[in-house]
Amino acid sequence: MGVGSINYEDFYNISPLVWLVKIHKAHTLSGEWLDYDNVFTYIVQGEAEFIIDETKYILKEGDIAIIPPFKTHIVSNKAEIPLIQYIFHFDIFYDKERSFLKKMGAGNSVNNVSTPEREMLMGRLPTVVRPSKITGLTIKNRFLLMYKEFLDKEEGYEMILKSTATEIIALFIRSISDNSLVECRMPRCWETIEKAIHYINESFHDCELDNNKISEAASVSPNYLSQIFKRQLGIPMHHYISHVRIEKAK
Repeated sequence: MGVGSINYEDFYNISPLVWLVKIHKAHTLSGEWLDYDNVFTYIVQGEAEFIIDETKYILKEGDIAIIPPFKTHIVSNKAEIPLIQYIFHFDIFYDKERSFLKKMGAGNSVNNVSTPEREMLMGRLPTVVRPSKITGLTIKNRFLLMYKEFLDKEEGYEMILKSTATEIIALFIRSISDNSLVECRMPRCWETIEKAIHYINESFHDCELDNNKISEAASVSPNYLSQIFKRQLGIPMHHYISHVRIEKAK
């Protein structure tokens, strides 16, 4: 049985290797991320704007995203209450060398890890889905089982992580239908904003970092950059700089 142009058979041989399972709570903008593995996120509470490779999604409670490797994504909390996400990082297939690098600590940098082409398999699917309440509840319960196993690390926990991740991915695929969230292409100015965000994340340690330096790096005027940054992300640029510094300090 296929889902659109995607066939379940493409996923028959997957063997998910789960690297990390966490519950993430944030009151403010979460910043810019670029991961070398697949990232699953389930919105438990709140509402957030996800910008993934220049495509914008508004995710609410019960929505799910699976972001393939090397997809730049920015998350912004759009509600007054904290944004709570259930997150796990995973590879679609087990790779001995990749697993060894991760265990040795080299996997902490995308520059140190070679990502096989087959790990881009999730990229063939819609990035975001809104499952039915029953399916969403099932996924939520499976995640909590996975989270407990990851924390306890009792004998055989890796196998349970693999089987549970496989089930969650299957339920994600099953949810792909007209319920897939409508995506919104970003305006032309987004390329400029991305340059600014990248520069801020690279230069946050500079105590003299300001709008003039950032706008020069983005090749636009300071006034223009301030206007489009506030309009597209909903916060002043100096607030974003402060947030990045706090997150980096953590």
